[in-house]
Amino acid sequence: MKGPFFSSLMMLFFMISCIFSSEQDYRWWPVQKAPKAIVTTSIGDMEPALYGGRKNSPEHMLVQSLSGLAAKAVNNDIIDELIWIKLEEQDLHAPSYKIWLREIMEQNNYENRGDFTTWQLLDRYKNKGLVKGYVLYSYDYSEGTMPYLREGMDRSVNAATVAAGILDAVLIAEEIEDKAKQAGLEKLLDVRGKDEAWAFEHFKDQINPALALAQDPRAPQHRAIAIANKTMVIFGMDEPTPTFYRWLEPLSPIMGWNVPGEGEFIEQLSVYGHHLLPSNWAMNLPVTSAGSQSHTFKPLKSVAPENIDFDAAKAVSFVMSDGDNVQWFMGDFSHGIDYYWASDDHGSYPLGWGAPYACLMQVSPVTYEYLQRTQPDKSTLLLHAGGYFFPDRLAEKLGTEKRIELLRRHARRVSHYMKTTGSTTYMFLCYENGTKEAIEAYQIFAEEIEDLIGMLTIQYSPYNAEEGKVFWVTNSDGIDIPVSTCKYLIWANLDLRNTGTPTRISRKINENAAASTEDGEPYLAWAMTHTWSGFYEIDTNDETAENAQFMEADTYAGVTPTKWCVQQLDPDIRVVTPEELLWKIRMAHRPEQTKKILEQ
Repeated sequence: MKGPFFSSLMMLFFMISCIFSSEQDYRWWPVQKAPKAIVTTSIGDMEPALYGGRKNSPEHMLVQSLSGLAAKAVNNDIIDELIWIKLEEQDLHAPSYKIWLREIMEQNNYENRGDFTTWQLLDRYKNKGLVKGYVLYSYDYSEGTMPYLREGMDRSVNAATVAAGILDAVLIAEEIEDKAKQAGLEKLLDVRGKDEAWAFEHFKDQINPALALAQDPRAPQHRAIAIANKTMVIFGMDEPTPTFYRWLEPLSPIMGWNVPGEGEFIEQLSVYGHHLLPSNWAMNLPVTSAGSQSHTFKPLKSVAPENIDFDAAKAVSFVMSDGDNVQWFMGDFSHGIDYYWASDDHGSYPLGWGAPYACLMQVSPVTYEYLQRTQPDKSTLLLHAGGYFFPDRLAEKLGTEKRIELLRRHARRVSHYMKTTGSTTYMFLCYENGTKEAIEAYQIFAEEIEDLIGMLTIQYSPYNAEEGKVFWVTNSDGIDIPVSTCKYLIWANLDLRNTGTPTRISRKINENAAASTEDGEPYLAWAMTHTWSGFYEIDTNDETAENAQFMEADTYAGVTPTKWCVQQLDPDIRVVTPEELLWKIRMAHRPEQTKKILEQ
């Protein structure tokens, strides 16, 4: 007989299930349990490949698969340690990853169980029963750079990666098969000559239906998390990619990066209802993400509205591009190069950063914490979309009802992370701003994101197609919310309207601000700095002499060239954070509503 105790037990189980389900609804990165210890290995000790050196080699592929099997075993309570793969000293990402490892070890009090070679790790995990055998593949030696489609590319490692996660196997290239046999491993599967289409057809009933990896066959990076979570691996937009996208659960994250073209790639995954997590060069994600589901986060800095000078009639903001890029924020964004967060000029003037902080809170809390801890008073972090997708094209192939459902679901996930960080500004990139579908997306995000001040939006090409136009939508309380489009681009070697060098953009801003206030209109606009544009520092007003190539000798990118633009603005133009700009737009165009909100 089912008495009161049974009923109470069922109610408790239901409440726990709801809490767990609710938490998972907010995540898009997979959950990784925390270990008790870390073991390390070094790329610098691995045998190099013909192309790519040690960083991209058969041994690195093997270690990635061992890391993935260890992560899966921790999730299944079989072992209690994860693998950390140390980068080579000359790698631009190395300084950041050293810091992340040190902070992870200190915060979690993980035991350090020592440094091992590739083959010592293989023995270690074979003896623990984690490695059932190996999958044999052919290493890709096609000529050309990554990530691109190359003539004669061998894709069998992508098929092998899918198989490894399902068979509890390691990745073994032909070059190292003899060593695998000497280690006592059994060949479980030979996928030489096979590709992603074969893997999807062969393992369709066993792969993860809500996650995938897009990765160049020559790149080892990121395969650990794919193997740990039994995910499909794709590369390129031809079959089986569209068939796989149709099969995949809607609103699934695609980790990594795909080719041949960025716009076509994002459009393809968007219309099937998915979103990208740009992360193909990211390393050690099982360790950096471990325990993130129960992590507590401190809020980001924001502008107090009562401190805003609403009487200033001319104001402009500057925002850094590529805020969706998870691997960049985990890599040289913070420490490895002085163009961005580590720039000596960072904090010397108000600046907005599009940032993937919702992703970082799931996959690398230490990176989020570093940004939060070191955020200057004059910087604003705006959540960039929560993945990379075109909201105006999302789920286009799934019908209007499903599209609206997915937009609302993702907007609620976004709202969760913004509320956690105390953020009130949001930005994303549309395929085409101003369309009915784009405005529909703006409206949904305004309704679902709590305490939203406003949104910034750019168009895929060009970013500033709408030339600063402001769209208005309403939140769930009927309050008008501005969606401000980009007006200027600091972008090297690009000759488009309101686009160019810091000197050219400063002249444009000065001219437009003067003309606007002469007509009695407030001047409120924003510019985006292209992250990957290089500039020379000059001592003339030549608007083309600053143009350079990114990372060329004696050039700058990011924060410092933006500062040059700021320094050339007329004295009566106030440079403000994007958050302050949105408040000023609201006060200028919806004064009664805005005053009432500020009073409350």
